[in-house]
Parts: sequence; C-alpha cells; structure tokens
Amino acid sequence: MTPGHSARDHLTRGRVEAQALDANGHMNVAAYTAVFDQAMEAWLKEHGLGVEPHAADPGGVFVLESHVRYQRELRADEEYAVTGQLIACDEKRAHLFLRMRNLTRNLQAATCELLLIHVDLTSRHAAPWPETVHHRLIRALREDAKLGRPVEVGARIAIERSRFDPARLFMEGGAQDKG
Repeated sequence: MTPGHSARDHLTRGRVEAQALDANGHMNVAAYTAVFDQAMEAWLKEHGLGVEPHAADPGGVFVLESHVRYQRELRADEEYAVTGQLIACDEKRAHLFLRMRNLTRNLQAATCELLLIHVDLTSRHAAPWPETVHHRLIRALREDAKLGRPVEVGARIAIERSRFDPARLFMEGGAQDKG
C-alpha cells in the first residue's frame, strides 16, 4: 500500500491461532489488542510515521486513549482483517478508528478507537506533526470523510439505568446494609 491508504484497504489480516484463545473458546483480549496495535503501526507507517525514528523527525507517536468494543467473537481458525479510518486530526493529534471484520463469517468483530499524539522523543513533550506528515493526514482525513462517520465513534462505557440499579434500590429502601 502507498502512503495515504484508503479506509477500504486492509491494514492487517490474520487467522485466529489456538494459542490466542481464552477459556471461552474465542480470541482473548490480549490477542485483539495485539492485532489492533499491528494495524495502528501499519497505518502510521503508511502515513510516514513508522516505528523507526529518523533524522527528519525526532518524534514518535504515543497513544493517549484507547477504546475497544468487542461485538462478535472470533473463534479458532477464523480469518479477520482490520481497516482504519481517520476521524479527525490537528497539528499534534490524530483520532483513528479501526474496524476488525471476521472474514470467515462476514461480520464486524470489534472496533478500536484511538487518540494519538505526536511527541518529540528528545524532550518527551507533544510536538507538531512534521509538515509532510500533516499534509498526508489532511489528505487522508478528506478521503476518509467520504465514508461517513462510523456510528461507533465516541461510544462511552456505561451501564444504563435499569430495573436493577443498586443506587436507586438503596435510595428507595429496597436494599438493606446487613453488615
């Protein structure tokens, strides 16, 4: 792939190996994390931000925040692929959305949303993207915007109020402290 890939291109592909299974018989959390990390590294490399530092840019990319959503399980020997879409960027940060598909069953398996920041590795402080990288990111942002914003972007972790809400039960006197 060339710099400025399309979100339609696979960043990484693979097959669920037996050693990646957990006690429930599906791919474990560490394996999902590793696959998303490989996909992020491939995306960075395609945009001129490979893992190897070079003289033109003494910087690197740090992950500030990560949110993985597990939607469908991946089981032994099933094939998967990950695509990426740039959601937003500014002079130092990028908001990247990764989508993992189960190719065997043609289902979305998981998503990973990342907030990345460019860091000067000498000072260890946030620093602007190199100009050429920033231009690539802007081009990728324009291209990826044509895909529309994924509905999963910005999802939060929460337990919505339900019939069994311990705080509500306590307030209504439905739960007694027996201790």
